[in-house]
Amino acid sequence: MPTEAEDRLIALLMVQREALGAAVFAQMLREVPGYDRLDPVRLRAQNLHSVDTVIRTLAERNPALASHYVDELTAQRLAEGVPITVFLVAVQVVETVIRAAIRAGLADDPPAAAHALHRVDRAFSLVRNVVGRRNLTNVMQPPGSDPATHR
Repeated sequence: MPTEAEDRLIALLMVQREALGAAVFAQMLREVPGYDRLDPVRLRAQNLHSVDTVIRTLAERNPALASHYVDELTAQRLAEGVPITVFLVAVQVVETVIRAAIRAGLADDPPAAAHALHRVDRAFSLVRNVVGRRNLTNVMQPPGSDPATHR
């Protein structure tokens, strides 16, 4: 059962979800090389979906939600030719925006903020592991190769 602090965290993020998605989008355009050439409508929708996935993962305490979404998005970005290092910058942008919202929104309750930030740290550690695993899979078995003959 969620604690009052956890309920507050989820409520904070839910109320700000549109603004968080917009902040992620704007920051990605500024900081992630090549993302300004991606379809902006699609990128904005994916950014909001990323924020929603973070919120659901934290609310439901279900890391499989983030794992599945990030694995698919990583595969998509790699197939589009986005270098893994660039994609990791995009992941960092999402984390930075979420962390800033938590620090600001829970500034009046340092223990709740610390707990929330710790949960975000754990979630994004998982995300980076999933990204690395997907990248390794692509390196070991490039898209279009035959897994039966690839060594």
